[in-house]
Amino acid sequence: MQSCCRGLNLLARNDVATQPAFMLRLSSAIFSRRALRRLLVLVLPALLLFPSVMPGEPDASLSRALDSVEERIRLVEFDNGLRLILIRNDFAPVVACHMKFRAGSADESDRTSGIAHMLEHMLFKGTPRVGTRDWQKEEKYLRVLVSWMDKLDRWRRIEEEARAAGDDERVAEAQQNIRTWRVRLDRLNAMARQFVLTDQDSMLYSSNGARGYNAYTTADLTNYQVQLPVNRIEVWARLESDRMQNSVLRDFYTERYVVAEERRMRVENDARRALLEKFLIEAYGEHPYGRPVIGPMQSIQYLNYNMAMDFYHTYYAPNNAVIALAGDIDFDETEAMVRRYFAGMEPRRIHRQRNIAEPVGRRLDVSLEQRGSPIFFMAWFKPVMPDPRDLYLEILGEILAGGQHGRLYRRLVQDEGIAANVNIYSAFPGQRFTNMFIIQVEPSPDGTYEQIQASLLDEIAKVRTDGVTEAELERVRTTMRTDFIYRLRSNDYLADTLSYFDALTGDYRILFEFNRKLDTVTTQDIEQAAAEFLVENRTMTARLLPTASTENQP
Repeated sequence: MQSCCRGLNLLARNDVATQPAFMLRLSSAIFSRRALRRLLVLVLPALLLFPSVMPGEPDASLSRALDSVEERIRLVEFDNGLRLILIRNDFAPVVACHMKFRAGSADESDRTSGIAHMLEHMLFKGTPRVGTRDWQKEEKYLRVLVSWMDKLDRWRRIEEEARAAGDDERVAEAQQNIRTWRVRLDRLNAMARQFVLTDQDSMLYSSNGARGYNAYTTADLTNYQVQLPVNRIEVWARLESDRMQNSVLRDFYTERYVVAEERRMRVENDARRALLEKFLIEAYGEHPYGRPVIGPMQSIQYLNYNMAMDFYHTYYAPNNAVIALAGDIDFDETEAMVRRYFAGMEPRRIHRQRNIAEPVGRRLDVSLEQRGSPIFFMAWFKPVMPDPRDLYLEILGEILAGGQHGRLYRRLVQDEGIAANVNIYSAFPGQRFTNMFIIQVEPSPDGTYEQIQASLLDEIAKVRTDGVTEAELERVRTTMRTDFIYRLRSNDYLADTLSYFDALTGDYRILFEFNRKLDTVTTQDIEQAAAEFLVENRTMTARLLPTASTENQP
C-alpha cells in the first residue's frame, strides 16, 4: 500500500477501531495517520445534494455543492469564547459530537511533558457526580492519596540522586521509604475505590445508545467524541459540561503506571516509533514539536495530580474550546440546549508560549540501533495552512506517493526494487507551527539505505528543476474528489474535521477556501514550492540500524 496524507499521530491513545474519525491505520503499522485532505467533510453533502457530481466534471457543479454545504452550517460564538459549529445532515436520526481543546503536547513544558495525554486519560475517571458512590467520603481519601503520592515521588528522587552520587547508605534508606509509601498508597487506594463506580460515564452513554465514545491527544489539541441518537443529545451536554468543569482525576496514582506501560509498549518496544520520536527531538530541539505526545518516561514517572490540575484549569476553558455537532439536528433547539450547559462557564486567561523560534532546516542524519524492521525517513520543514504553499506541497506529496502511479513508488518499488512501500506525510507532526514534509520508505530485502536516499534525492531534484506535469496534477485533483465522495461520508468526519480546523486556524471555512483553490494551483506553483523548501542542504534523514542479533537488515 502506498499513500500520501496530511499528517500522522505518533502516539495516539487507542487502537484503530477507536481512532479519530479521519485516522487510518497504515499497512506498515508504525503509527496511525491523520488524513487531513482538504475539505474532507464535504463528501456526503456533495453526494446527497448533487448526486450527478463526479470527479472530472466542471468546477461549477462542485462549487454549487460546496455552497449548499456551507448553507447547512451554523457557527455560534458565545460570550465566554466557546465556538459551536452545528452541521445539519438529516440522512439518519443520529448526531456526532466532538469537543476539542487547544491543549496538546506543544503546550507543555519540559517538566510537564506528557501531561496533556495523561489528563486525557484522567478525564474518563469522572466528577463528583459521575463515577462515585459517595463523593464526600471518597474526597477525603483522594486528598490523602495526593499527599502520599508526593511523598513517594520525593523518596524516588532522593534514591536517583543518591545512586548518581554513589551514596549506598542513602540509596538503601530511600528504597526502604519507597517500599513503605508504596504499600501505604496501595492500601489507601483500595480503600478509596470502595466508593468508585468504574466507567460510569461509559455506561451512561451506552445505555443511551452511544457508540464511538473516545478521545485522542495530539501535539496541537485534545479531542473528546461520541455519537448518539439525536434525541439523546442532552445526555452528551450534561456529561461533557460536567467533565469540562468538575473532573476530579481519581485513580491518578494507578493510571500513571498505565501510561508508563503504554509508552513501553508503543515506543520503547517499537523500534520504528522510537526512531521517529528521536528524529523529532533532534530535528525540532527546544521547539514545542520536539516533545513527544506521550512524554518521555522520566517525565511520565513524575507526573502528578497538581500538574494535571494546573493544566486542566489553564486550558480546559470555554474560550479555548470548539464544539461541533453534526447530524439530524434543529439549529435553534440545539443551540439553546448547548447554551444552557456551556454559556455560563467563565472564560480563563490562556497561557501560550511566546517568541517560539522557528526550527532550523539543516542537514541532519539520525540513526537508532534497535532490533526491528528497517525504516527510512527523509524530511524538510515547511509552512502550515493557510499558507498556499502548504497546499502545493500536499499536492506534490500525492504526485510522488499517491498510489502506484506515484513517481517514488514507480521508481523505488517497481523499477529499482529497493523498497517495499513508500508514504509521504505533508503535515507532520501538527498544524499550529512549522511542520514537516516527510517521506517514509520501507526498504526491500535487496535495498540499502544509501540506494534509497540517492533515489529520493534524485527524484526531488527532478521536481525542483523540471516540475510536474499537467497530467499528474489532474490525477491528484481527481483522486481528491474521489476521496470526497467515496471515503468520507459520516457525521463523525464532519464534526471531527470541522472542529479540528476551526481549533487550529480559528475558522473552519479555510477548508472550503483551500478546496476551491485546488483547481487554481499550477504546475509552476508546485515546482516553486519544491525549489523553496525541498532543498538538498536542508534534508533531514533517519534510519533504523540493525543490532548485532538482527539479520537481513539493509
